[in-house]
Amino acid sequence: MNYSEIMIKETTEEDLDNIMTLWNNGEVMKYVGFPEGLGITKKGTRELV
Repeated sequence: MNYSEIMIKETTEEDLDNIMTLWNNGEVMKYVGFPEGLGITKKGTRELV
């Protein structure tokens, strides 16, 4: 069997571009009920940190 490691950590400023890209991607977000994405901005993601 092949195992991968998963690291769970707090969100940092370095993560914001990736989060924004994923949350605005309709192909990703359609699985959680947002087929058009969230339309979140960089400023909106900063509120997470």
